[in-house]
Amino acid sequence: MWSPFVAFSSETENLAPTQIFINGVSGTSSISENLPIGSLLGTLTASDTISGSTHSFSFVPSSANDNDKYQIIGNQLYTTEVFDYESQSSHMITIRATSNADGDFLIRVFTITILDVDLEVPPVTS
Repeated sequence: MWSPFVAFSSETENLAPTQIFINGVSGTSSISENLPIGSLLGTLTASDTISGSTHSFSFVPSSANDNDKYQIIGNQLYTTEVFDYESQSSHMITIRATSNADGDFLIRVFTITILDVDLEVPPVTS
């Protein structure tokens, strides 16, 4: 059975991160269409059994995802293009959180929903 989680732990007492979040939410996020390139989608965080552990974040390459539409800088997730809801209403990205304490990691798949924005049409004047 397929699972959106993959974890690796080098030692039994130091477990891999247990969850990855975008803006405190696991597994899903959303962003409005028509925002400029470089718009901030959110902040990446990870939970871990090691108190005070810090993490680094990266994409997991795959031909089955939309990682190329985003960029991770530190723990911030940014857009690399202007999204159009009518062309594609959601993206799938795969993120890896690596514990800076011991190198253990968790891989998580996220669905990013593109929100449709009504374009304002100027009123017709006669």
